[in-house]
Amino acid sequence: DDGFGRCRLREAMLEANAFAGVDTIAFDIDGTGPHTIAPLAALPVVTDSVIIDGYTQPGATPNTLVDGNDADIRIELAGQFINGVALDFSATDQSTVRGLAINQFFGGGATAIRAGTGTVIEGNFIGTDVTGTVALPNWDGIYLLDAPGVTIGGPDPAQRNVISGNDQSAVAIFGNSDEVTVQGNFIGTDAGGSVAIPNRNGLYVQGSDVFSIAEPAVINFLTVADNVISGNSSEGIALWGATIAPRIVGNNIGVGVDGVTPLGNNPAPGLDADGFGGVVIRNYVRDAQIGGDGVGEGNLIGYNSNGVIAFSGINNRIVGNEFIENTRLGVSLPLANANDPGDVDSPRAASYFSHLSGNYGQNSPELTSVSILPSGDLQVDYSIDSLTTESAYPISIDFY
Repeated sequence: DDGFGRCRLREAMLEANAFAGVDTIAFDIDGTGPHTIAPLAALPVVTDSVIIDGYTQPGATPNTLVDGNDADIRIELAGQFINGVALDFSATDQSTVRGLAINQFFGGGATAIRAGTGTVIEGNFIGTDVTGTVALPNWDGIYLLDAPGVTIGGPDPAQRNVISGNDQSAVAIFGNSDEVTVQGNFIGTDAGGSVAIPNRNGLYVQGSDVFSIAEPAVINFLTVADNVISGNSSEGIALWGATIAPRIVGNNIGVGVDGVTPLGNNPAPGLDADGFGGVVIRNYVRDAQIGGDGVGEGNLIGYNSNGVIAFSGINNRIVGNEFIENTRLGVSLPLANANDPGDVDSPRAASYFSHLSGNYGQNSPELTSVSILPSGDLQVDYSIDSLTTESAYPISIDFY
């Protein structure tokens, strides 16, 4: 301790590293707080499993609201005196951090939290002050590199993170980071979920090198569910590189927590908005599920430049979503080929060389008539010129 019966956070982390097994770092700082811990040098890298629990500070309480955030955070970790990583769990696994406001860790490569295998990140304000209403940017909010099994948030309101105001990405996922779950968070809004506090990107996801077909690193089975991802100044969710079978369901993307408030993910004035959107799919993304047929799987995607824009990829399914007031298109396929007789330009083979088409070169349906029947049903007649030898039948068509 410091000679007065008090242990500093730095020393607590060193002690936790020194003793095998899961340790808990709890807080009991004198006074009502909130209390700011502003390191003068980088904190130790975590090398053994630990739980850092800001909600142990007297007076601190986790969120209880389903559609808001009433968390009372009393511990702030501020990086105004240093550049770098606030909490680095990359050298260990199965650690947890909760109940902290982490802000002002800035400069290239800086991040509030660098996750390791199985890190659990819940109930924090990352990139804001302790109220969740004022931006105090980190460079990135949460950074993953070769970090599988990470959980950010969760289904319980107490697990909700507010990840907003960061200079680059709220959550950046790279390398072999399989089975990551991002659930129930507010990403790009204030703690109430109704006012924009932009990150540049909400989620930025990239496996292998963007232009590689060798796939030295692959991100499998990412789940992004039940979040508010809105108000960001570039893209809500950006899927790049070798990202396989991501599941994006039940989110408000460009809309506040109330399902009404416009909070589009839109680029800064002067940038070409055509290539931006709520969800953006690029190079070698395959087997993505954006929305779904099940109850609660559809995303509410509104007020973005494009709702979903797919430049490329293989077997990506966009279904069951609600699109409202996106300024360009609900679903945009900017590199899709023009319809051709029989659809002979569709590359049937599951080759990465076919990635340069938003819908695998598939001809689009052509509407021939739309009418309201005496029963009140809507009848839509259409045709699609696509030979069975040139397309992956059965073909599924959604109407919005």
